[in-house]
Amino acid sequence: APSRDEAVPPPAQAAATSSTAPPPAGVVTPLNLQGADEVRKLDFAVRELKYAWQQTDEDVKIYVAFDQSEELQGGVDESAVEVEFGEWNMLLLIRSSVDGRPPFGLRLGDFHRRVA
Repeated sequence: APSRDEAVPPPAQAAATSSTAPPPAGVVTPLNLQGADEVRKLDFAVRELKYAWQQTDEDVKIYVAFDQSEELQGGVDESAVEVEFGEWNMLLLIRSSVDGRPPFGLRLGDFHRRVA
């Protein structure tokens, strides 16, 4: 499994960029296109997602490997994915396909500079 600071080929990718062009295939459009200071804080339990990232001066790409759970291995329908970007953080939720299971979640915060 990749460590948090290794870049890996993206099975699913959420990219924070300042571009208004439509996202490439495999990239989920964020819910809040205007970008709040902070994304919401969750008031429910989530199952932790392991991740890796790649960043340049223009963007940060978050990679979530789907081999970390049997539930994710077959892929995830885009309708089950929710992404929010704030100026200082981001939130990724993947709703479970199994009734009664909490969603997978990843909330990254305190970026060293604002997401433009």
